[in-house]
Amino acid sequence: MSGDDQHYLPAALIGGFGIVRAGKPLRKAQIVVRELASGQVHRATAEDVAFRRALYRLLAPEPGVNPDIVDKLWTPVETELPALVARLDADALEPDDPEKWIRYAAMAGVRNPTAFLALAVHHQQQRGEPEPVDDQIQVMRVEALLADQALEQLAWLAVAGRRFTRYVEGASRLGTDHWREVEALATSALRSKRRDLAVEVFRAADRPGRHQKLLRERCASLTGVVIGEAGGDRPSLRVVRASTSGSVKR
Repeated sequence: MSGDDQHYLPAALIGGFGIVRAGKPLRKAQIVVRELASGQVHRATAEDVAFRRALYRLLAPEPGVNPDIVDKLWTPVETELPALVARLDADALEPDDPEKWIRYAAMAGVRNPTAFLALAVHHQQQRGEPEPVDDQIQVMRVEALLADQALEQLAWLAVAGRRFTRYVEGASRLGTDHWREVEALATSALRSKRRDLAVEVFRAADRPGRHQKLLRERCASLTGVVIGEAGGDRPSLRVVRASTSGSVKR
């Protein structure tokens, strides 16, 4: 579980440069720190440096979205770091280790609190868009990675930031296999009274897969539009109560 102190450099990696007592994790290692601003030198534990409070936490997540979803992105890579360092030091890298190091390097750049923000601001300025703030910054962190393993998180973050312009692109990347995330995008659009966008989300994800039928059914149920028909989309039939006795179909 993510805590309030969220590190932009993994404590376990920093601990590898310190002294750790037998039986203690690397994050508890004793290190020596030199402050850049003052030049002062002091002792600390690895877990007490290179962090900021709630650095990656979403401020306004949608219902059902874990506010620490971004911080959890780093966990799979961080878990492997101590063993990776040991193999590198022993000159005994495994075949897939270089890819793991590249993944860590990419994440390290995205996690940096100052360098990434400067890059994100520059990116937005180049596109003629306002500077990113709050949850938009977290969305951009994940977008910068654009790795397959981040697709689901990217969809949830688009929902959290209500970045409607990203919904269709996100659904297209997800496809029918990630039907829950696609439905979340569509539901968010509907919650903001954007029915046409919700239909576009379902249509973008509609391609052969084990959940294609389910996703089409969810589209019909939520939007009233049947997609995937040979003759194009059509409204689904619903029984409604008329102003007079009886019912009509439309």
